[in-house]
Amino acid sequence: MALQVNDLIQVLQGQESVIAELLSLADEQLQVLKNDDIEKLSEITVQQEEKGRRLALLEKKRCEILAAYSQEVGKEIHHLSELFNHIDSEDKDALQKLAFEIKEKHEKLAETHELNRVLLKQGLLYANRILSCLNPEKSVYGKTGNMQKTSSSGIIDKSV
Repeated sequence: MALQVNDLIQVLQGQESVIAELLSLADEQLQVLKNDDIEKLSEITVQQEEKGRRLALLEKKRCEILAAYSQEVGKEIHHLSELFNHIDSEDKDALQKLAFEIKEKHEKLAETHELNRVLLKQGLLYANRILSCLNPEKSVYGKTGNMQKTSSSGIIDKSV
């Protein structure tokens, strides 16, 4: 008896589509980071969060479908590869193709995400350096003998 996997294929197609949208947003985010457009970065972040929630719902549905297949065959199925023995070769090919596309796009998304993370971190370090030049804080001993932070004039004379 071969299982009908149309529902699973639809869910995987949905996941592949959402990951493609996330990849597009990550590429757009990279350009926004290069251009220092904070407002657009906030908009993209909101869109990414929405897509992430949608992806999580699809993943939950995928797990539910695999659990239903597990009950149907009387054997635990957690991964697609465990399902292949119980489906037609056409469905197997379609699932393998979708799984490959999802994995490939996920890897590209992870690479772009890491690049964006590094750019954000560098931008934050740069901003902190600029702020410390404008308003450095020094630690000195106070009257009680405890360390206190004091502001002193920075490299730039603000009184002019």
